[in-house]
Amino acid sequence: MDGIVEMKIMSRRRFFKRAARKMLYSDWINQILVFVIVGAFFVGINYFGTSVAIIVSELSDKLIVADCVSLAFNVISMAFTVPMLYGIVRFEINTVSEEEAVLSDVFAVFSDSQTVLRSYNLFFNVIFRGIVCFLPAIALYFFKHLAYDYGFVRTYSYYGVDVVSFLLNTVFVLLIYLGIAFSSNLFTGIYISVKNENAPVEDCFYMAKKCMRGSKSEFALLALSFLPLFVVSLFSIGFLFVLYTVPYMFITFIMFSKYLYEKKEFPTASYSNQEISD
Repeated sequence: MDGIVEMKIMSRRRFFKRAARKMLYSDWINQILVFVIVGAFFVGINYFGTSVAIIVSELSDKLIVADCVSLAFNVISMAFTVPMLYGIVRFEINTVSEEEAVLSDVFAVFSDSQTVLRSYNLFFNVIFRGIVCFLPAIALYFFKHLAYDYGFVRTYSYYGVDVVSFLLNTVFVLLIYLGIAFSSNLFTGIYISVKNENAPVEDCFYMAKKCMRGSKSEFALLALSFLPLFVVSLFSIGFLFVLYTVPYMFITFIMFSKYLYEKKEFPTASYSNQEISD
């Protein structure tokens, strides 16, 4: 019996990943652009803040002022990025629902102050509920910046490359990925919150908890199935992440969340149980 259940889970996983690839290929340019636009905004604001901080430090010769300027721009970049991430989810929901998904979905959030506030509420709910899964990555981050970078740990270079730093950075990224994998069930709460914008975010996560009953491990296995692709993407200097990996994972998670939600709430869901189990 356990073997049959496992085969059905693997079949569902293949179904969703295959369907996600099909949707990605059908609108590849826009799928890439939504992530490029948001990433460009985030990185651009932070780089600009770094430049301003360097100028301030040279003019005032006070590092604390420069640090405050840099921190202020970090806050500004997050203030703009969080609503845009909400817009990406809306864009992918429209994609999965076979509705018209347009790039303006990313910016449409800013047209309504209530939706902007809702995006922050959703963001902090996700952080609060998923922080435990990222504790190993957080611990490694502080170890690197407080112990290794200040010379408390011996370094080792090979042909001019700091091997220890490279390994620490690689492990950090993998821990971030594992954190995402084991908190991936939160995508159902994100999906329901964006899908039902009139419902309180807390109620949406409560509904997600009901939808995820018995499916948390399946969602985690779905996320972990992307690990080989994620590792390969690490060696592409980030290009493969933007061009394929991140959009592919995003669509898959949203699609699986849609399936769980409709399966729980609506017997006539667009994804029939027979189709997915076969």
